[in-house]
Amino acid sequence: MNPKPDSPKPNASWGARPWTPQGERLFIGSSSISPSEQVQTVANENGPMLERELLLAEGAADPRERPHRASTRRTGWIAALALVLIAGALAAVAFLRERASWSEARAVLEDRLAKLSEDSSQKIEALRREAAEKSQQLSERRAENQSLAQLADKTLNQLQACLGDLRHERERNEKLQTECKKALEISRPTLNDAIAEWLPQWVRAIKPEKIEELEKKEPAGQEK
Repeated sequence: MNPKPDSPKPNASWGARPWTPQGERLFIGSSSISPSEQVQTVANENGPMLERELLLAEGAADPRERPHRASTRRTGWIAALALVLIAGALAAVAFLRERASWSEARAVLEDRLAKLSEDSSQKIEALRREAAEKSQQLSERRAENQSLAQLADKTLNQLQACLGDLRHERERNEKLQTECKKALEISRPTLNDAIAEWLPQWVRAIKPEKIEELEKKEPAGQEK
């Protein structure tokens, strides 16, 4: 019979193997056990030892300390979660405060913008009124200038007409003067005769006192 894995003989022909934690040696290579079964057997036998070594490496040699370590981890996770929550709450409070300050700043800026918009609208309205008044004044002056220009044109036309009339009258007067001169030259003897006939009658009609005065004045005029 082949030796069992849990009670191998120490002096086997295929050599010695390391001792197990239970004080037994491992024998691998038996013909009655397959390699996979041998590996499973070794894992089952060495499992507590590996777990103990892991616990030693992690700082918990006694398996009874595992619940305490789990509670410690749980407490750490809870503390970390609490810190995260506190940090989140502080961040939320800071964000809300910052948002409130932003809201206040936004309200102030909106008020300033409203005031500036109102001032600009008032200035624009004043400029529009001033522009309308100036435009009205310009239109009135333009109309006045047009009326003055029309009056000047009318006056100029009247002056030109008057000048034309004056020229016509001057020409007419020149013609009349020429005709009068010709008439005088033609009627000069007849005029002398008329004067000669009219003069004695005029002399008779004068009073004697006036005749004496005329006679007295004639010598004085001759002496001079």
